[in-house]
Amino acid sequence: MRFFERPFVFLVPLFMLGILLGDVVVWNNWFVLPAFGLLGITLFFFFLKNKTIPWLFHLTVIVGFVLCGMVGIDTARSTGNPKESAEAGMQTLLLKITEIDGTQKEWRRALCERTHVVGETGLIPINDKVLVYINDASVESYDLLLVRTEILPIENRNNPGEFDAKNYWNNKGIYNTAFIGESDFKQIDKLPIPFYERWRNTAKTVLNNAFSNYLDGDELAIAAALVLGDKSMLTSDVRNGFSAAGAMHVLAVSGLHIGLILQILMFFFGSIPRLFTLKRALLVSLVIIWAYSIVIGLPPSVVRATLMFTLLSLGKLTSQESDSLNILFFSAFVILLVDPLIIYDIGFQLSYLAMLGIFTVYKPISSFFYVKNKWLKKIWDGTAIGIAAQLFTFPLTLYYFHQFPNYFLIANIGMMLFSGITLTLGILLLSVSWFGILGKLVAVVFGFSLAAMLVFVKWFEILPGALAEGFVLSPWIIISCYVLILALILFHKKRFVIQTTLSLGILLLCFIQYTRYERMVSRELVVFNNNQVLIAYKNGRSTTFFYKAPESKLEKLKFIGDSYLKQGSSTGKYIALKNGTTTFRKGSTTLTLHQTKDGVRVTEQPSSRTFFVQTSHTAPPTSEKYHLTMPYLSDQPVGNSLSKGAFSIALPH
Repeated sequence: MRFFERPFVFLVPLFMLGILLGDVVVWNNWFVLPAFGLLGITLFFFFLKNKTIPWLFHLTVIVGFVLCGMVGIDTARSTGNPKESAEAGMQTLLLKITEIDGTQKEWRRALCERTHVVGETGLIPINDKVLVYINDASVESYDLLLVRTEILPIENRNNPGEFDAKNYWNNKGIYNTAFIGESDFKQIDKLPIPFYERWRNTAKTVLNNAFSNYLDGDELAIAAALVLGDKSMLTSDVRNGFSAAGAMHVLAVSGLHIGLILQILMFFFGSIPRLFTLKRALLVSLVIIWAYSIVIGLPPSVVRATLMFTLLSLGKLTSQESDSLNILFFSAFVILLVDPLIIYDIGFQLSYLAMLGIFTVYKPISSFFYVKNKWLKKIWDGTAIGIAAQLFTFPLTLYYFHQFPNYFLIANIGMMLFSGITLTLGILLLSVSWFGILGKLVAVVFGFSLAAMLVFVKWFEILPGALAEGFVLSPWIIISCYVLILALILFHKKRFVIQTTLSLGILLLCFIQYTRYERMVSRELVVFNNNQVLIAYKNGRSTTFFYKAPESKLEKLKFIGDSYLKQGSSTGKYIALKNGTTTFRKGSTTLTLHQTKDGVRVTEQPSSRTFFVQTSHTAPPTSEKYHLTMPYLSDQPVGNSLSKGAFSIALPH
């Protein structure tokens, strides 16, 4: 493969490497000038198209693009003013609401800009982002609030199986959070909403109404996610069903959606040849899909797909051959130039890895079997696409979600049919919703197809072994997986390398399964970092949770517990602690949990281990070796504070 044939396939990984190095290597700003100087030399050689490609050109390319990646991530990080953001504590400040959750939750999540801090001498300008939870239904986007609240750094609770919220928000340039009650703020202004935002909100409202006028419940939630990219209405029950079928990607607007919309638009405009030539039809269609992408919020997978289809289509218009792999990397380069921090976005990673798998190994997999029948060939080709995408994404799927859908191949066949039908009907409903009886007819068929899709995915949830859970992988395991995949791609013609790579891959999978098995059969007791008492007793494949909390908090406790269960591949049940003594027996083990006004004392037999979870500020000193204090008692001089993270101890088999 020559450099000038696929330049971005070479350059973009170097740029990505620079971004990653820029986050871990301490360096000074004096690198900026050499970086752009080397980039200028690189571009000079590139535009000269020096076919000999001397060693200086190689060195310039490598160093130049790596340093440019480092400059990009440093600029992105400094824009968020992390030094200013680190200043936490009680503050009076001006907050501009830039985005707020539109649901009816008691505490709504909002992204805000902290514009000024009120100091002794007046307003002190500051410019950073804050994650805010607001307990007031009247607050809207672009409200300017005068707030008195405590600014806290975003921290993880460090419970097992917990989502890494700190890393997630920090990689979006957000380092602090705050909670604002009804009495903590005063609205002082309503800022003008920019034209593009007003247009986007109006368009999204019109599209949402086209669905909500005819659908409700789970069908409305799936339609909004499938066509409009709005997952806010999806229930945990629906999410679990699609997750068990390995079909969560269907609920994320991606290349499948963009490609289908483009085909529908081209078919529609192509049926009016007097008004639309092929060139005009294609240009109008591209404008529409870009408008659609903006309306749904420009998620990375949609930007990638829209940009790719745009470049491929324009290549056809100019009668130039387009290299799909080179265009894929170019689209990544454009997105990373705009926002280098997006390299840490899970959607960005999975989207590009799936497409990379399809572009590199789909054809070899498809040609593995010869299928003569036309319809069976289509089914096999769709299955081959699913295998190619899954091959490249499964290491990250195991790393982030700790589970793998065992029936994804079977589900993929059905979802090819359902996704095509439902997407077409959804787009058709958006087009004809105002045509009375025609809109109602399409809505009925659309609702039936959505219900059938839900029944199909829920069927996988009840199948034995639908999800393999309990995968807890280190970053080095993930890196090893991708090194082996890369070796297979680069050296697929060398028999020795293939045999060695496959052997190492089998050993790696065996190691992953072994560590998973050890976790599945382990026995441990865990006390979670939470403001309500939550204690887990894991005995192999079953886990029992004991809790002391109002029933209104049980849903939140189950969310914490379910995250823990995914890591241990076990089933769980919840038992409320009674005043006095609660006794639990499992096999030869007996747990005695005695609740008093000062805390909960847990005794495990036959080992006679005793734990005391202090819940009161006035608890007397205890002699227990394992004295734990609740996170809101972090100022207590005795015990191990749960505010630092969950406490866990292995129990003997």
